Amino acid sequence: MSDALSTSMFWAGALLALTPIVIGGIAVLAWWHTHKRPGRAAQGSGAAPTAPDREGQGQYGDTHRGTSEREGAPR
Repeated sequence: MSDALSTSMFWAGALLALTPIVIGGIAVLAWWHTHKRPGRAAQGSGAAPTAPDREGQGQYGDTHRGTSEREGAPR
């Protein structure tokens, strides 16, 4: 019973079943990659964890030295 219709229906079902798993895995890997800490590898080697220099930086590392956050005018 391996005619062309059976084979095509098998591959259609396999794609329907595996596509959400693959897309979910990609989403989880992308989330993990964006949320991992940069000093995590050094912590496992016994070294003291180092904190990045974050003075004057926002959440995503952008600096706001040229403008005031409230007025938008230069400081």
